[in-house]
Amino acid sequence: MRQYVYACCRCGKEERSPIESDDPPLDWARVTFERVHMGDDKKTVHTTLTTHACGDCAIETLVFLAKTPSAKTIDDAFDHGGGS
Repeated sequence: MRQYVYACCRCGKEERSPIESDDPPLDWARVTFERVHMGDDKKTVHTTLTTHACGDCAIETLVFLAKTPSAKTIDDAFDHGGGS
């Protein structure tokens, strides 16, 4: 049986899905952030970051993103279990 492992971007909590679905576990949020910016060659670049937040951290993650943080802060927050 195939399982998916989900890790919270804020606290690092891990949970395996008990089913063969790509949907996050119950109470978890799938967080997708898309940034449109200019690349080095002056062309438009779309950067998409997708992660998951456990039920305890989902609201905190939404509030964090609502504050319109800098691109560097968002990149740091989505790496290594929530460095920001």
